[in-house]
Amino acid sequence: MNSRLSAARSNTQDTLNDYKKRMKEDIKSLKENFLRIVEAARYEERSQLSKTTASLYDTSQVQVRAAKIVLAGENLMKLIAELKTFLVIYDFPAINENLKKRSNALEEETKKIKSNLLTIREDLGDQLYPGEDEYYSTLRPLKAQGSAK
Repeated sequence: MNSRLSAARSNTQDTLNDYKKRMKEDIKSLKENFLRIVEAARYEERSQLSKTTASLYDTSQVQVRAAKIVLAGENLMKLIAELKTFLVIYDFPAINENLKKRSNALEEETKKIKSNLLTIREDLGDQLYPGEDEYYSTLRPLKAQGSAK
C-alpha cells in the first residue's frame, strides 16, 4: 500500500515536472520568435543582397516566426486545459474538504428540521388535546342514550 502511494506521488511529480518543462519551452519559443520578428522588421543595409531579396527573406522570416508563435500559443492553451483536468482529477484534499463542508451543512440543516418538527408536534399536541377531550366527551352521552334504547 505504501509503495503504491509513493509510486502515485512520484508519477504525479513527474507529470508536474513535465508540465513545467513544456511551459518553459513554449514561453521560450514565444519570446525567441517575437525577438526574431522584431529583428527582421528592423531595416538593415545588406550590401550582399538586393533590397527585393532582403525584403522577401524578411517577409518569409516573419511568417515562419509568426506561425511558430501561434503554435507555441496553441501548445500553451493545450497545457492549460491539461492542467485544469489534472487539478480536477488529483485535487483530492479540496474535494474532500468540500464534501466535508457540505456534509456538515446538511447535518446542521437536518438537526434544525428535526427540532422544528418536534416543536410542531408538541404545539399540535397541545392544540389537539382540548379538541379531542371535547369530541370524546360529546360521544359518551350518545353511547349512553344508544344503550338505553
